[in-house]
Amino acid sequence: MNQTVRRIYLALILIILIGGYLLIIFNRPEAPPPPAEGNVNYLSEVPVIPDETRMTLNEKAPDFEFFTIDGEPIHLASYIGEKHVILDFWSLTCAPCIRELPVLQEFYEEYGDEVEIIAITDDSADNAGDIRERFTDSGAQYPAVHDYTGMIARLYPTRAKPYIVYVNIDGIAIAAELGEKEDIHAVIKSHFGLE
Repeated sequence: MNQTVRRIYLALILIILIGGYLLIIFNRPEAPPPPAEGNVNYLSEVPVIPDETRMTLNEKAPDFEFFTIDGEPIHLASYIGEKHVILDFWSLTCAPCIRELPVLQEFYEEYGDEVEIIAITDDSADNAGDIRERFTDSGAQYPAVHDYTGMIARLYPTRAKPYIVYVNIDGIAIAAELGEKEDIHAVIKSHFGLE
């Protein structure tokens, strides 16, 4: 190969490398807004899982401790003896999940003193900004957890979404259901014996 052709190849490789670098720099996902003052940036943390045993119905729900997308601490076991809990596993790419967020908010507004709802998504960390935006836009005001590590989702058999786990006031996983429900309010009230 002569010297001119070699230089052309090197110039092309350099142009490709620089172009690739610029693509990476300018196509980075938008970072989520920082948490409120005093709260934790959950993306720098990992969930605390005291026991990695997967969920079994009619047994104690697997515990976890982490932070919400707003940087507030959340601990499943803290609700035992206080409230029933709905674990709502959802995803950005799941249209039924997105439709269910505001419907669950309506339920939360009426029964929030008796039932806590925790929305959990295991979408990648790159989607943090989109998750916060979608959740906020839905009007949901119950806690949302971005399980970007997948550690919480591994405790629960979440093969598809939406997937809801019903944990009673005693901390027992009493039911789990896959798919969008026509009258989710009636389903929740039935599982927890609410009027």
